[in-house]
Amino acid sequence: MRYDWADLHEGPCESSPKFGFVALVVAQFEVNRTEMKSTFCCLALLVVYLAVIVTAQKSYTNKFDTVDVDSVLSNDRILTNYIRCLMEKGPCTPEGRELKKLLPDALKSECTKCTDVQKKNSQKVINFLRANRPGEWKLLLNKYDPSGDYRAKYEKQA
Repeated sequence: MRYDWADLHEGPCESSPKFGFVALVVAQFEVNRTEMKSTFCCLALLVVYLAVIVTAQKSYTNKFDTVDVDSVLSNDRILTNYIRCLMEKGPCTPEGRELKKLLPDALKSECTKCTDVQKKNSQKVINFLRANRPGEWKLLLNKYDPSGDYRAKYEKQA
């Protein structure tokens, strides 16, 4: 509640203050203190919310870590479907959609949010595609690394 100077005077002549100047200052201080408490509480909640979001984003979902990558790589039909999904030339499985969504960030961040299983599987897939399906590997590189920023880095790891 804010106090106005007019509220602090009495009667029709309005010449004698009801509370005085000190009361006005104290009343205004109380209002500001209440507003500051409210603002501080909102700010504290925002900081907690952002901390939760940042903590949750430290790693990618491990929901698909149990996918048998060896069986995917050994099955031409399934592997081709994944490649078509990544190239936006065919439908995607839930795993393919997730991979397509996370791949650009994983490349930029050098897979810092990847689980150990994801790092191992990524290297396995890269090595397989480079050795066994170089044409499709080149198409994927051109799509996800058109400037060549990540190629040298990942080829050294292979």
